Amino acid sequence: MPQSSPTVWHTHIGTEEPREDVVWQVAFDPDFEVVIAEGNTFASAWNDHTVKIDALLPSSGTTYYYRFYAKGVWSMVGRTKTAAQNDDHLRLALVSCSSIWSGYMNAYQCIAERDDLDLLIHCGDYIYDLVDKNELRNMPHDPLDSETLHDLTSHRRRFRYYRKDPFLRRAHQQHPWAIVWDNHDIWTLATRSEAIQAFHEWTPIRAPNPVDPNVIYRSLDFGSLARIMLLDTRHIGRDANAKIEGSDEPSMLGEEQFRWLSQRLESSGADYNILVNQVLMARLDLLKIPLIKKSWASYDAERQRVSSLLQKTNHASNLVLTGDLHISFAADLEWEQKPVAVEFLPTSVTRGNLDESLGSFLAKWGSKLALPLIKKENPHIRYFEGTRHGYGLVNLSRRKATLELWHVPHEEQSTAEVLAFVGTIAQGTQGLEIVPLEPSASGALVQPAPNEPRLYDKGEEFGGLKGDYFDSEERLNLKSRLSTVYLYGLTKLKGMEWIYEDGSRLSAGSISGWSQSYTLQ
Repeated sequence: MPQSSPTVWHTHIGTEEPREDVVWQVAFDPDFEVVIAEGNTFASAWNDHTVKIDALLPSSGTTYYYRFYAKGVWSMVGRTKTAAQNDDHLRLALVSCSSIWSGYMNAYQCIAERDDLDLLIHCGDYIYDLVDKNELRNMPHDPLDSETLHDLTSHRRRFRYYRKDPFLRRAHQQHPWAIVWDNHDIWTLATRSEAIQAFHEWTPIRAPNPVDPNVIYRSLDFGSLARIMLLDTRHIGRDANAKIEGSDEPSMLGEEQFRWLSQRLESSGADYNILVNQVLMARLDLLKIPLIKKSWASYDAERQRVSSLLQKTNHASNLVLTGDLHISFAADLEWEQKPVAVEFLPTSVTRGNLDESLGSFLAKWGSKLALPLIKKENPHIRYFEGTRHGYGLVNLSRRKATLELWHVPHEEQSTAEVLAFVGTIAQGTQGLEIVPLEPSASGALVQPAPNEPRLYDKGEEFGGLKGDYFDSEERLNLKSRLSTVYLYGLTKLKGMEWIYEDGSRLSAGSISGWSQSYTLQ
């Protein structure tokens, strides 16, 4: 998560030891010729050997490179950026709903290849607790990696499995993140405290309240250009069945979070106020019935309270960035028949859209029949598409905000992204204008962190319906450490398999049937 200072970055140490000493370094360059900060910490079993560094860095709006040293080797190099305080430009990527079994997370790779981003925002459902039976596309070899989450151990294992994905790992390596949780992250068969503990361990989130891990709502300032307020619309108020003070109306946020939001909006002097929000805020009705009831539609009094706050920010343009709902969506948010903000929801990374949920035939013809009715009843909706996957870009300048929706295939490995929608908001106004499909100008390009070095990489296309993914890819990183050897065959050697601490594996011969394992100490 970027701030002018400090900034947070994260890693995991592959070890079975109760404690492992770790050295960290930060530099201006990816070769670490100019190291500006370094220190010592440790990874321990109590937090699943994860490490977070919250370092005071000297300059705002600056790209830095970082790395870790443990067990005799340096990690791959990561890149981060502190929040600019005087710039006239800000470029954000926006994602949500990334099911590792539903397809290739190509959107992450497309984002990683962009060298002009200031921040990647994830609106939640970073991991999934269970498999959608309609989306058995990239299933793991080990059934434990697709079991329904039920305790702290299974949550931690799920995060470790996700981090094997090369596209996700690359997106973490190249950009700073700001992330909130959603239902699939924390509404599981595990206790809520176990799910929340694993989320804090495995995501680069700075807890705004160190003594209460339930609180994740927080704000990030980018000078006078933008204030980003990350909300919790799943847990802190909603789960507690909170009521709006002095009424029986349900509260989405809870009174404490609502007061915090009110204060942050009232005190903002930024050109853009940005609310990061898990669930759909705009009205989406058909025959006067809300189509998405597990959203702000069921908290209309709270929605009106927030809209009233937004309409008071006369100098600023307001944006609501949303996840959860697996559609591509943009709309004007209104209060008393006047626009007070624009909501932008740029579909899911992989999790099923209408075509996966309803089947391609029903999705195609159902959309054709229902969409005209939806648009007629909801004239504030400016864009709606229900079958594609991808991510969004938000480009802010002193003159306007530009929203871009990029669709990316997910059934096979590909970075052939397509620009599907562009809308602009003149600074100081609230209405969305749809413009021709031209991408916004890039900001300053910075040098990427180098690729993870490999000694060995046997590549071929895995996946497809009911296929597997990176599990079967044979790769050996330069710093991989051998942990276990398996010998297969009861009376004679039929095959061998080598397992490394980072999850890499190599094999030769037949690796089925009886085996004997040898663990290296």
